[in-house]
Amino acid sequence: MLQGGSFATINRWENGKTSLSRLARKQFEQFCEEKGIDPAEGGDNQ
Repeated sequence: MLQGGSFATINRWENGKTSLSRLARKQFEQFCEEKGIDPAEGGDNQ
């Protein structure tokens, strides 16, 4: 999981109720790159 991002925070990002800070966006992009995930695809882990 993205460090520093609680479930509720990530849920708000996904639902467009708030935006990622510059630092959080950078961490998210780095996480995705390390895991080979395309963040533009969205995805559903269920």
